Amino acid sequence: MELNVLISFLILAISLTLMPGPDIIYVLTESLQKGKKTGLVISTGLCLGLLVHTTIVITGVAVFVRDSEWLFDIIKITGAIYIGYLCYKSFFENNNTSLNTESTTNIRSIKHNIIKGFTMNVLNPKVTIFFMAFFPNFIDYKSEMSSEYQILILAAIFIVQAFIIFGFVVLMVSKLSDMFRSDMFWTVTKWFKTVVLALLCVYILIF
Repeated sequence: MELNVLISFLILAISLTLMPGPDIIYVLTESLQKGKKTGLVISTGLCLGLLVHTTIVITGVAVFVRDSEWLFDIIKITGAIYIGYLCYKSFFENNNTSLNTESTTNIRSIKHNIIKGFTMNVLNPKVTIFFMAFFPNFIDYKSEMSSEYQILILAAIFIVQAFIIFGFVVLMVSKLSDMFRSDMFWTVTKWFKTVVLALLCVYILIF
């Protein structure tokens, strides 16, 4: 693959990752309420979910998902239900006046947050459809390198840049939230996250 193609892909990938979407908004709200460790762990789960979408695209299952309206709807509704569940959990969360009250170094907590991020990403079929529509534009079908291998390279670039951007958002948010320790701040944060998750649930169902 030519260097200029990879650079073009990277620029577009960064632009797309920075656009407001379910993943980056969820990372932002979780980091704001629970701190940078939780944000980074959830970011890891989200990026691991991208591996599933990559595998689906490579195996060609994405074409079937795209052409099978009922299957796409089932995955979409499942994703909306899961986000709705996260919204429900957020609504009943206790206010947190410290960024470090959650033991994110606990193995069980780390697994829980990785699975949470992973599940949220995997249950968004639009990511698979996006990969399927986006990646082929940067594949050189005349190259000796197989298209599957080229997709793997592009996916690796996309995942790495996504994790770096998520990490940057987490660090910036955690620095900002250090200035706010009042119960009022965490009450507002809790309701903000609840509303955002509710809107994401509606967005997935409608669009």
